[in-house]
Amino acid sequence: MGIKVMINEEEPIENTLRRFKRAVNQSGHLMDLRFKEQWETAADKRKRKAEKARLLNKIERTNDKYERKAGGASEYNS
Repeated sequence: MGIKVMINEEEPIENTLRRFKRAVNQSGHLMDLRFKEQWETAADKRKRKAEKARLLNKIERTNDKYERKAGGASEYNS
């Protein structure tokens, strides 16, 4: 399913573009693309959460390492 706009010989290109934009908006293609762009599958959601947890664990391990180096006297005590 595509959008076709006939170009008239004497019509300025701006008018043709305006008609094309109107046809795209009326067809709903743009809204469908925006929805798909933001929609996330359950598998993608799990991957994102796992990656975030991995990053937070790495930061926590780094903070713990610096706390041990400082002998426990640190502002990062949890």
